[in-house]
Amino acid sequence: MSGKLKLKEAIKQHEQLTGVKVSQHELCELVEGKSKSSRYVTLSRLVTGKAKNISPDVVIKLCEKLKCDPNYLFGWNEL
Repeated sequence: MSGKLKLKEAIKQHEQLTGVKVSQHELCELVEGKSKSSRYVTLSRLVTGKAKNISPDVVIKLCEKLKCDPNYLFGWNEL
């Protein structure tokens, strides 16, 4: 995986569209990891572009939660 996910942008977009705030804590629950701290590190790596890979299941969960599509999340096109 190259580049960082547009998670911050997707969170803002979701809030503008729905009026509902989504915290990074909520998103941590969607990523894979054995402990809360490891999930937070994984989410941080996804945001900064330092993650080596991402599970398709995690992409689907993030997109469902943020009401966006993978193309937007990966920055391939705009909503």
